[in-house]
Amino acid sequence: MRHSVFILLAVACRDPSPADAGGPAPVSFQRQIAPLLEQSCAAERGCHGDEPTHSVSLDLREAAAAHSLVDRPAKTRPGAVLIAPFDVPNSFVLDKLDGRLGPKEGKRMPLDPETGAPVTVPSVRAAELRLLLEEWIRAGAR
Repeated sequence: MRHSVFILLAVACRDPSPADAGGPAPVSFQRQIAPLLEQSCAAERGCHGDEPTHSVSLDLREAAAAHSLVDRPAKTRPGAVLIAPFDVPNSFVLDKLDGRLGPKEGKRMPLDPETGAPVTVPSVRAAELRLLLEEWIRAGAR
């Protein structure tokens, strides 16, 4: 819990970019989110990387992640999209990270690479990813 609060403060208090001294720099998918997805979601076998299991079809490797997520239908929640630009409440990926899932909507993410079970206490990396994704979606998911 303390780590999540620290991450929230760190993201909220980020230094502004030189181009926009009036506010924080916008979240960059390429520089900030894609590397976290690569480390947390696409690096392990059986996840969203090079050697996914038969039940995983979402590619979250750096080169494919944005295309795989934005305006793509959620296979386990009819009518939902994975990332809905400008629409945080209707972005299914955030529900996966928060564990707000109904029956047959899969497991909460991320999974423990050793057990395959959902991680009950999100790591600092997962908390940072969640906050960055939300900010990026709110800004239009570009």
